[in-house]
Amino acid sequence: MREQYNLNQIHSTPKEIKFKMSTSKLENNRYYDLGLSLFGPLLYEFCNWINDNIEKNSQLFFVSREGEFLKKCYDTLFPNDKTKMIYLSRKSVVSGATSGFLNEYSLNDLVNMMSFKRNETIKELFERIGLNFNKYETSLMEFNINFDSPANIDLNEFYEKNKKSIINDLKKYNELFDKYLDVTLSKSNTLVDIGWKGSMQNILEKYLSIKKSNKKITGLYLGVMDDKNKKGYLFSDNNSICQNVLNYSGLLELIMMPDYGSVIGYKNENEVIKPIFNNTEFSRHSLEIIGNIQKGIIDFITKMKSLYNRVKFDRNEIIKTLNKFGTNPKLKDIKYFENLDFYDNGKKYHLIEPIEITKLKENFINTKWKTAFLKKIFKIRLPYNKIVIFLRKLNDKHEKGIK
Repeated sequence: MREQYNLNQIHSTPKEIKFKMSTSKLENNRYYDLGLSLFGPLLYEFCNWINDNIEKNSQLFFVSREGEFLKKCYDTLFPNDKTKMIYLSRKSVVSGATSGFLNEYSLNDLVNMMSFKRNETIKELFERIGLNFNKYETSLMEFNINFDSPANIDLNEFYEKNKKSIINDLKKYNELFDKYLDVTLSKSNTLVDIGWKGSMQNILEKYLSIKKSNKKITGLYLGVMDDKNKKGYLFSDNNSICQNVLNYSGLLELIMMPDYGSVIGYKNENEVIKPIFNNTEFSRHSLEIIGNIQKGIIDFITKMKSLYNRVKFDRNEIIKTLNKFGTNPKLKDIKYFENLDFYDNGKKYHLIEPIEITKLKENFINTKWKTAFLKKIFKIRLPYNKIVIFLRKLNDKHEKGIK
């Protein structure tokens, strides 16, 4: 049985070699040190939890992009040749599944089912599902719909007029997507990803259902907001832990990024269906920093491997330590991370957006480490975490998303 430890304790290997988890060999590399002492224990226990929770006879798939590094962590701790990558993205899943869904649902139902951003425009919607907006712009204008119109307006009349053309345009994505799922998925599949809403799994499950497929999907996530065929290590519902983590969720996503771009579709190469990747959005500087953090994490997991059967870190302690860093960061750590690239919904940002008085609200919304953004402005000690949670609830109430 694995004994439970506090993160700051000193642990001994069977040979009595001592290793203090809260320090690093590279004292001048803050990124490596955070990987070793903060994110290392988190992913070490996440991998242990995955191993404990995977269903028997289920194929374990790590979902790109964050899954690439998660797989490396898991394989370091549990070396085997049975884990696999599955190359998916919101873009590839939505564009691939849409024509199949449109055989069963109206376009309005599809928009609601796909959980699009509340402020998404018609143009952004078309780009997301793979339609050329310019081709349909004239027809949209006939129904008094322009490219800035919200995606959740009534599109049924427009769709009925253009149904044949729309489905035909989307078939090219659907056929390759279908083949990719067919040759990749097993009968029972467990997806591993960082998580949050779990919307990609939801779409896949609905798609397999309308295709009357016998392939089943469950998910294991770092955190997820609903527990339907899913489990989360940090949280499995929209609870207080979830609300805290959402305030620095971009930081956790960033530290797991690989050096390739998002999946934008699939291609048939000599009868083998392969993913098509976008160019990476990260600068060489950002990739180097992410690499240093990841090296610290892997070094931690490697050192802990021999202690696996003896050492268990307390989950509540991990959450407490993580929240302390994420919800009330030190100003020096904000400087370390503020200029790192971040990519979301086809747009490039910084993890912590710059402070521009004329764009303060916009930059706050686009920032993926919101508590750090507020502390960057005010610098003094304030309940930043409670402020962000209040603002999120206020915006939810008025149907404006702070993501």
